[in-house]
Amino acid sequence: GLFKFPKLDMVTNPSSLIRKFIDNNTDKRSSDGEPDIYTFNVNGMVGKFIFDENRHPVFLTQSDVRINVEYSGGEFQRWIITPPNGIQYIFGENSAKESNGIYGSTDADNNAPTSWYLTKIIYPNNADTLKFDYNSENYSYFSLASEFTTAEDSTTLATKVPDGGYVQYRVNGVRPWSVQSKNIIIYFKPLYSAPREDVYGNVLSNIQVNNRNTNEIIDQVKFNYDYFTSTTW
Repeated sequence: GLFKFPKLDMVTNPSSLIRKFIDNNTDKRSSDGEPDIYTFNVNGMVGKFIFDENRHPVFLTQSDVRINVEYSGGEFQRWIITPPNGIQYIFGENSAKESNGIYGSTDADNNAPTSWYLTKIIYPNNADTLKFDYNSENYSYFSLASEFTTAEDSTTLATKVPDGGYVQYRVNGVRPWSVQSKNIIIYFKPLYSAPREDVYGNVLSNIQVNNRNTNEIIDQVKFNYDYFTSTTW
């Protein structure tokens, strides 16, 4: 989001009132201290951009790629990236996105979307369309707790000293299910009978390539897994 407030002249020693206004609004998340940086990486194209106050994408470096964003209820619905060759790369359709958060956190930004997945590639003149389908998948993992904190004074700091330990991160995302073109369809099949032991989730059982018109299996790759304890440090 972006909070707009009256433009202030540059001051070298802001008054306590100005400092309090900025601190309070930033702390309450009604104002944004700086714009979020978005990145994309698809088919060899990599770029970074931000949004201006009118919600228009602005590249951080010069680019000939065009980005269109569609919103629903104030949230990103889908992204369309178009390079000069006219191929359209569409992200985020059908809720193909990922959010991350700390389990039990009441932070306003907890579980905010952080990634939008590729859902369609449309070639010019209807030469072909690649469609990417996903299934929802949620999992969690543990990590070391942050040892960073902020405080307004020494009294507040005493109550906010990190206690170390672990925190549980929760990921609400998707896993690939299929990729379809005019002639073939590729399936990514999970193995539900053998959940992963390192994180909460399922392993990939096999990748299967079918003729889309006859459903004949053209090729497939099967995966085997094992868990072990290292005998060395």
